[in-house]
Amino acid sequence: MPKSLSAFVIIGLLFTNCLTIAFFSYKNLSAEPVMQQGETVAKVGDVEITREEWMNRLEQQYGKMTLKDLINDKVIDQLAEEYDIEVDEEEVTRESTYFNTMYGMNPSENFSEDEWKDEIKRVIILEELLTKDVAIPEEDMQRYYEENQHLFTVPDTYHLAHILVKTEEEAKQTIEELEGGSSFAVLAMERSLDEFTSSQGGSLGFVSLKNHTIPTAYEDVLAEMEPETWSDPIKLEKEYAILYLHEKIEGQSWGYEEVKDQIRRKIALEQIETPISASEFWDDLEVEWFYGEQR
Repeated sequence: MPKSLSAFVIIGLLFTNCLTIAFFSYKNLSAEPVMQQGETVAKVGDVEITREEWMNRLEQQYGKMTLKDLINDKVIDQLAEEYDIEVDEEEVTRESTYFNTMYGMNPSENFSEDEWKDEIKRVIILEELLTKDVAIPEEDMQRYYEENQHLFTVPDTYHLAHILVKTEEEAKQTIEELEGGSSFAVLAMERSLDEFTSSQGGSLGFVSLKNHTIPTAYEDVLAEMEPETWSDPIKLEKEYAILYLHEKIEGQSWGYEEVKDQIRRKIALEQIETPISASEFWDDLEVEWFYGEQR
């Protein structure tokens, strides 16, 4: 199935920024105490690891990528102001919905809501900058819309998590703890048998019943669930499950006028040979950085 170019760009940025955020997250930095030079950040027996060793290793492994991200963000912000490019919030919501439903990923595991929206906005602005001088005939855009309806329609999609346990008794005990105020994510990490999701608080991401990626037993239960609630124990082949519904995204379709700008950018990007990167504008803004001529 053809995929939205916008989504591919977002995936690229998501991959890069997940690494950055893992080490330099605004939230994590603000939540931790300020460390002093020479401070010990870890100890292995009598061997100390200092803050300098830690930061040097981070800089060696991720410094260039992180600095490039920061520069590209500034480049996009400056050019957006220069060319008076603004992004409609409805388009941001549409891109986010499309990404969640079509790729089944949950950006909130790595981004706050505001950070995720900022990432989408920057992608859209970058596409606008790269294609601002490309004219696409109206009939070409209309034909693309008619021939690619599947790109502008999303099915009902559910953001789910689950906990798998061996027995019905364990499932009932888990539900009692949930009713007592325990965190679903914490319980999933502590006891879920699903090793692929337990470390993520049981998250299954966003799933569509159309794709049949979850057990049929889950599909039957989902019809009766409300967001932010958990299910009764669900009998599977070898285990029992408790399902949690974070949210439901109602299926929808977008009309031509709603996605016209997105289509124009996609066709234009397919026509130009310029790499999809803000570094294409570095020379225009006379960017200088630590790594000299390296891009």
